[in-house]
Amino acid sequence: MKNYIFYDTETSDLNQMFGQIFQFAAILTDENSQILDQFEMRSRRMPHIVPDPGALRETGVNPE
Repeated sequence: MKNYIFYDTETSDLNQMFGQIFQFAAILTDENSQILDQFEMRSRRMPHIVPDPGALRETGVNPE
């Protein structure tokens, strides 16, 4: 039986030098796309990160 992992990240910017991951989520499914497990976590914004306004609108993260 094969399992598959799907994951997604929400970031403050596409620039690796100035961006930060705000949210990470993953889902584990079997070969019939039945969810076996799932995981989600969020992080706080680091003080030196200035989020891109488009990223804030997309993620719904408050800059405070």
